[in-house]
Amino acid sequence: MKNSNCSFVKLSILVPCYNVSKYIDECLDSIADQITNQCEVIIYDDGSTDDTAEKIKQHRIVKGLDACLILAQENGGISVARNNLLEHARGQYIWFVDSDDKILDNAISNVLGCIAQHQPDILFFDYNAWFHDPTPRMIRKGFQRTSFDGKPGFYQNTDDGLLYNATMKSTRLHPWSKIYRRTLFKNGTEFPVGKIFEDVTVVPLLSAYAETAFYLNQPLVAYRAREGSILSSLRADKEIESLRAVKEFKNRYEKNIGALSKKSHLITTYFAALQLRHIIKSIAKHPDKQESAFLIEQCLHEFKSIHGKNTFYALYACLREGDFFHFIHCSKRLIQAHLICWFNKQKKA
Repeated sequence: MKNSNCSFVKLSILVPCYNVSKYIDECLDSIADQITNQCEVIIYDDGSTDDTAEKIKQHRIVKGLDACLILAQENGGISVARNNLLEHARGQYIWFVDSDDKILDNAISNVLGCIAQHQPDILFFDYNAWFHDPTPRMIRKGFQRTSFDGKPGFYQNTDDGLLYNATMKSTRLHPWSKIYRRTLFKNGTEFPVGKIFEDVTVVPLLSAYAETAFYLNQPLVAYRAREGSILSSLRADKEIESLRAVKEFKNRYEKNIGALSKKSHLITTYFAALQLRHIIKSIAKHPDKQESAFLIEQCLHEFKSIHGKNTFYALYACLREGDFFHFIHCSKRLIQAHLICWFNKQKKA
C-alpha cells in the first residue's frame, strides 16, 4: 500500500455489486491503484448470477488482501447491499462506489487531504458523466456535473437547513457523489429495502443531520451512463415511485428531526415538481389513454400529499427558486395532466 501524508483518518470504500462482470475490473482497478493504509475496501456481491463474484475473487485488490469480499447467497437489492456494507464499515468516513463506475486519478488523495484539512460531516464533489458513444449534444453540454448547489468551499449548516436545501436543489441525490462521516448514519437513514429511488429517501436526511460540509468542485468519479440500468428502463407506472420516495423522506424527517423549515419545505416541493414534470411527460405517452389518466391522477395525488396544497403550487416553488425554465415546462405538463384527466372523465360520462 502507498503511504499518505494526511492526518490519519480511516476511509471506508464500499462497493455493492450485482451482475457487473463487464465493468467490475475497471472499477476495482481504479481503486487498487490509489488505496493507502488509510483505506478499507469492502465489496459486497449481492448474489450475482454471472461471473462477477469469481472476477472479484481473482482481482489483485482481493488477492492482495487490500479488500474484503462479502458474498450474499441471493440477490436482495441495492438497499440490502448498502445496509450490509454499512454494518461492516469501520472507517470514520463512508464512500459508496458503484461497481459499474470508476474513481478518477488522485481521487483518494484529494479526499483524504480535504478531510484532514476541513473535517466536514459531508464532502460533496463533482463527477463526470461517462458515455461510451456521446452524441454531439452531450459533447456540447460537457461532462462535468455538480452534486451541490453552491460555491466551492466550507459550509456550516443553519437553522433553515442550508446543507439540505443545497443538496435538494442540485437534484443529484446519488450516494456516491458524496462522502459521509459514519456517525451521520443514525435514526431513519437505513436504505429502504425493496424500493427504487432509495437514494431520494436517505441522502437528503444525511445532509439534514450534517453540521458542516465541504464542496470540492472537482470530478472524482466517472459515472457510467448506460442502457439497461434500473432507472433507464423504468415503466411509466414505476416512475411515480420517485414521488413516494420524497414523501417517505419527508415522513422520516418529521419523525426524527421535526417539521421542515419554510425554506426547506419550498425546496422539497421544488424537487418534487421536477420529478412531477418528468413523470407526466412519460405517462402521457402511455398507449392506453384510460390507464394514462389513472396513472396521472395517482401522480397528482402523490405530489399533493407531499406539500398538502394545490398541484399548481409546483409553479410557485419554481418561481421562488428563480427557475423560469422549469416553471414553463411544469406549467405545460400540469395543463397536459389536467386535460388528460378531464377528457377521461368526459368519456366516462
